[in-house]
Amino acid sequence: MNSIQQLILDYKVREAFWAAAEDIEHNEDHQRYFLSLLRQRNNVALLQEDAARINQLANSGNPYMEYAVARLHDCIPQSESSNRIKRDCYISAYLNARISDARAFLALTYRDGDYGEADVALYRRLTKVAADEGSEKAIQQELRDAIYGQFEKEKAPEQAYDKIEQIISKAIRNHEVPDPIYYSLMGDADIQLGRVSNALYNYETAARKGCSSAYFWQAYYSCCDDNGNVEDREEFLNIMDKAREVTASEAFLAYPMLIYEELYDDLADEDKAAIHQSLFDDLRYASLLGESIAPLYLGGYYEEGLYGFPRDYGEAWKWYSAGALLREPSCFSALVRMILNDRTAPKKYDEAYAYECAYKALMLRGDTLQTVIEGYRKGMLDHHAAPIEQIYLPQFEQKMEEELNRMEEITGDDEDEEDDDGRYDAYS
Repeated sequence: MNSIQQLILDYKVREAFWAAAEDIEHNEDHQRYFLSLLRQRNNVALLQEDAARINQLANSGNPYMEYAVARLHDCIPQSESSNRIKRDCYISAYLNARISDARAFLALTYRDGDYGEADVALYRRLTKVAADEGSEKAIQQELRDAIYGQFEKEKAPEQAYDKIEQIISKAIRNHEVPDPIYYSLMGDADIQLGRVSNALYNYETAARKGCSSAYFWQAYYSCCDDNGNVEDREEFLNIMDKAREVTASEAFLAYPMLIYEELYDDLADEDKAAIHQSLFDDLRYASLLGESIAPLYLGGYYEEGLYGFPRDYGEAWKWYSAGALLREPSCFSALVRMILNDRTAPKKYDEAYAYECAYKALMLRGDTLQTVIEGYRKGMLDHHAAPIEQIYLPQFEQKMEEELNRMEEITGDDEDEEDDDGRYDAYS
């Protein structure tokens, strides 16, 4: 085992990154480790304090550092300019060094509508091209889509699992280290196939080999019920503590998942203060690491005045907006609700902004289809007319038809039937 491999296994991400960066333009092994590290959002987040140095090297013409700049702006966007920067850097990294992973991540930005409209067809096309070029990220994405049957990919978790096994076996035969994400994907496929114990083994393997996010899924599927409620608190904390040791952003969701109002209300004031501070510190840090669920929690605490947080709609809006910047559809939905339903949003955010947020949430697979159609019928989303007419309006009409059919099945009323005398009788 070489030194870079050991650094990765020890979760010394920054040290591994800079070790791999040495002579990277001429060393294929270093390129492989470098790209493997940057496929994981948790790893990218740990490079934030090196951003100035990475930018300097990128500006000097190093295409691998251009790729790293793109990943930083993709995983932890700071402003609207992050979209432009990451797109330009992904394109430049591909054109100057044929980094196929850059094409694969660029495909995801089109899928999510980062530059305007979501384009699943372009995402599929670019992902296939990148996979044919050998992009590990593109291959992993195609496997993920097959596991879940998403983005125009037929659901086939068993076939995906078999293909992952072949990829891992081939890498081992070639004396290469398989990307640990493959083991996590095997765990995902196991869950879809109902093989929970096998999934836990694969998540544990992924975590042991350098995929820090796998710790969370190991904890979730071993310690939570079907609704995500923690049942085995001791083991849950044990696994999440391991995740915290390697600075996995998901680890800092442990306390929010464990706390509930009845438990908090029974605590002494001193303990309540400690819980409040722990929740704030952990969720703020998780947000800085790019964990999009963390600002959703914080926004909810401020909005409802929970766990020692003052009821402050301005703070709630700030945190939901931070989550929206991280592409969290539930945060976009919360902004919509604050404007349209609760009327608690800052006054400068109007109805038009709400429907734009609803549209963004929908592109990110949020549950805002009805709100988008409502906004379109009010004439507030005309600039999105083509995709709404071609994609979302047919989806809405199909959904309404299915809902009507369900109601008719429940009530037993298929259609009003015509009597012999020509009258319609709903009770015949």
